Amino acid sequence: MPYILATSTATPSYYYKQQELADALRNYLVDVNLDFNDAIIDRLFCSAQIYGRYFALPLVHSAEQPAFSAANAAGIEAALDLCESAVGTLLDQVGLAPKDIAQIASVSIIPTLVVPSLEARLMNRLPFRPGTKRISFGGMGCAGGAYAVGRMADYLKGHPEEAVMILSCEIVSVCWQGSVQRELADLIRRLPNKPGLRSRLMGALVTMALFGDGVAAVLMVGDRHPLAVSGGYEVVESGSLLTPDTGGLLGAEIVETGIRGNLHPSLPERARHGLRAAVDALLEAQGLSEDRVDEWILHPGGPKVMDALQEEFHLSPLAFQRARALWAQGGNVESASVLLILDRILAEVSPEPGSYAILAAMGPGFCQEVSLLRWA
Repeated sequence: MPYILATSTATPSYYYKQQELADALRNYLVDVNLDFNDAIIDRLFCSAQIYGRYFALPLVHSAEQPAFSAANAAGIEAALDLCESAVGTLLDQVGLAPKDIAQIASVSIIPTLVVPSLEARLMNRLPFRPGTKRISFGGMGCAGGAYAVGRMADYLKGHPEEAVMILSCEIVSVCWQGSVQRELADLIRRLPNKPGLRSRLMGALVTMALFGDGVAAVLMVGDRHPLAVSGGYEVVESGSLLTPDTGGLLGAEIVETGIRGNLHPSLPERARHGLRAAVDALLEAQGLSEDRVDEWILHPGGPKVMDALQEEFHLSPLAFQRARALWAQGGNVESASVLLILDRILAEVSPEPGSYAILAAMGPGFCQEVSLLRWA
């Protein structure tokens, strides 16, 4: 079995309380001479149940927002700094050097259009071997971290003597500089003549109320690697489930103002039924029942999503304690969120040998990415 050997995280230097972000949005709308109902902003930002969020890029309070291209370039540099920090911490934990890594996988939604990709740029900063294999997972959204764990586990089954690394890096503050604010202003201006834009407008506001920055790194080894010893999670099996014709439920697209996010109100119920089907299939294939799962490492897609999953799987409030705490502290860190929770669990919990965990996240498509883990 492939092993999850170690995890690490890196946190950006800027931290803004949720109220500061709501105030910044209101100030921007005043600066561009737009009248909008402040109560709607306050309600959406408050209902998210987020205390604050980490940003790699500082807030720009004036109406003179930078071009999205400039913000994206700054986001790439910030992402590389955070990735370099996370990699250093990760390798120090286990006494490995960059040259010992056979393959690197990077996962990111934002920054966007990163060519060369993040892991290729990182190889010019750190002494990885030139022959290190690399892969960049794109388009997976919030499911990306869980997806990478499953695909790298599949790879290690065929290369059991190797060590691989996952880097999940999200810098959504790129969008606060020259993207979502312009998108929001454009929608508000057009709304009187096009009332049908209201749903898109509310979606833009929800996007601004939820997402934050962060990096998570994971080191995995095959079962013939020298470090593949007891005291860690084995990846027993992984699975994917995509619901046909649901591409519009969740995602992002490039528009004139930068990036436009899309979050459909039906996501909590979709997540409930989608994860149920994915988990049942995975457990049934291993001859296991749901009551054998001791730890649930689930992407916190929001308060309503966590409530729906807690109800669906009859979980105690303690099962989502870490997910809710990380959500409150930093919001939705997209692909990195589920790996941030995994990092907390590995630091705080001493599972019984042979106990099982489910690691899962939802993403655009609409898809579920699920792995069954067993403590060795």
